[in-house]
Amino acid sequence: MAQLFITCRLGMEKVVASQIRDLDSSAEVVPSPGGFQGIVLVSSPPNPKGLLEKVPAEVVEVESVHLVEAVCRASLEEIVGTALRLAGCISPEESFAVRTVRRGKHSFTSLDVNVAVGAAVKERTGASVDLENPDRVLFVQILQDAAYLYVAGGKELRRKMGPGKTRCTQFSGGSL
Repeated sequence: MAQLFITCRLGMEKVVASQIRDLDSSAEVVPSPGGFQGIVLVSSPPNPKGLLEKVPAEVVEVESVHLVEAVCRASLEEIVGTALRLAGCISPEESFAVRTVRRGKHSFTSLDVNVAVGAAVKERTGASVDLENPDRVLFVQILQDAAYLYVAGGKELRRKMGPGKTRCTQFSGGSL
């Protein structure tokens, strides 16, 4: 089972894997699992939390590193059941969102996963859904037949337009 789910710049998977092996020679590192670029999976490090802190600080090609909290088969029913086991870390006073990235062919879409997991977690926890600025984000990363789930703080949600940013108005001529 993968313990760290790492995203990196496309084409840099082997470089990232090599640098992670330098940081922890006992870790099993899989660059581009299933041929999917931009992903590196890490299993069996003796101290996954230590590696979780070291990798972003020392491997510049890495975009994000997450501690995988659960892995299941990539079926909608199993993903919902697994997500409900993780829902305990979301309190009724918090807001949450579900973000799914699906790689491979499946009988469901990423939106299907977001809706099914979101409804089940909302019913279980009583927490509110906030797709723009959630307190917590439940991530579902699907690679072929496996789904990797983890919960992160809402600030880790990548946004093109974050709070406090203003839209750029179109330049209408004149000189700069």
